[in-house]
Amino acid sequence: MPHPVHGGYHWVCVLNPDRIWTAVKGLLDDAHAYAVRRHENRMRRRCADDGLTTGADL
Repeated sequence: MPHPVHGGYHWVCVLNPDRIWTAVKGLLDDAHAYAVRRHENRMRRRCADDGLTTGADL
């Protein structure tokens, strides 16, 4: 469920981690992969806008 205070920051709270850890771990893995893709896309667009070739050029 969304965290009651920090849900706007995409935080969640897990009420019974012992019972649903496999599902939670899968969701965390998916969320991390999504965050990595977003970062890579953002860096690629920033480099293209600045005329750079890679994020390492920043």
